[in-house]
Amino acid sequence: MALRLNDFNIATMAVYEMLSLHPERNDLKDTLAMIYYAQKAYPKAIQLGEQILRETPKNRSIRELTAMAQDNQDMIESSLRNYQYLYENFGELYYLYKCATLEFFLKRFDECEANLNIIIQSPKALQETISISANQKDQQPQQVPMTAAAYNIKGIVNMEQEKFTEAKTYLHKALEISPDFKMALNNLEALKKRENSLKGE
Repeated sequence: MALRLNDFNIATMAVYEMLSLHPERNDLKDTLAMIYYAQKAYPKAIQLGEQILRETPKNRSIRELTAMAQDNQDMIESSLRNYQYLYENFGELYYLYKCATLEFFLKRFDECEANLNIIIQSPKALQETISISANQKDQQPQQVPMTAAAYNIKGIVNMEQEKFTEAKTYLHKALEISPDFKMALNNLEALKKRENSLKGE
């Protein structure tokens, strides 16, 4: 009832009371970790998530929750390790996409592009979509095919390395698949400005 009413404090207390009566119930620890995450209490969610994973390393939902919480706390390498585990054990393209985005932030461009190429070559990536916001102020995330999202990141990677011709090619490929892809359109505009800046225009 507390969760339905978004009363997370009462929900947390209730779960602790239940755990005191049934400490053997791992599902209650999972629930508590999810409540912490819902409250954006990311350090607590991470601490409990890591404890649960030591006992049950193949707990998919808790590993994903821990990875997301670590990402929110800028614990990029820890988050990447968890997403790598998830991809290796469950094979979802979404997990590989998350690996690629985290590798980009770590400037591991070769690993990032290698994983993006796997996504692009997968027929599933055209059917599977991912939610992307063009910027932090964007209240309406866009659902785009994962292939388009992968091409967009390849464009950004090449732009970072000042390979502007390749960057433009990949961003246009993203827009061929999803013509109204806001982030790709924004990145293409940023690429033009950067090229003009280097030319002194």
